Amino acid sequence: MMTLRAMCGQMASMLRIGFLACLGALVLSGCGGSSTPAVTPATTAAAAQNARLTEAQWASYVDERDKAREINAAATKTFAVCNQLILTSAPAEKVNACLGDSTASVVTAGKAVLVDLDALAGETSGACEAANVALAGYVKLYTASVQSLGVSVERGDLASGQTSIDNSREALKNTKAASAAFDSACKPR
Repeated sequence: MMTLRAMCGQMASMLRIGFLACLGALVLSGCGGSSTPAVTPATTAAAAQNARLTEAQWASYVDERDKAREINAAATKTFAVCNQLILTSAPAEKVNACLGDSTASVVTAGKAVLVDLDALAGETSGACEAANVALAGYVKLYTASVQSLGVSVERGDLASGQTSIDNSREALKNTKAASAAFDSACKPR
């Protein structure tokens, strides 16, 4: 059996060899001359600075976004009603019945939006890419807080359920702001 030190030494040697092989390939690939014009970093940066979504990407995103918004609108109304039950120390079974499948629906919708946002990662750049990263982060946070609400109530931990409702409200507010920024930065012109 190899020791950790021996494995690390062997890994370092392999990395050096791989690096040198890549460096050699890059040097050799530049030696033959080319008839294609060079692309300067300035032109590449200028072109990539405002890379927005395509019409097809936008349509797919809007479809998932609108489904999620519809589900969230219904769920936030449900959460408001159920929150009153939590505040009056109603039995956990009653709160759980009040929530129904609203938390699962929000989590499913959030995950579907994240799949779309993840598919767009690397397809855009500049302000659109930054808005995508921010929106994905807030969708994850909102989805996790709603999932936490469902788990808390299922366990009968209503105090944590109240905290999760508060957290989900704040996360939803931030998600809506990030969604508006994403729309502004990424919608095709």
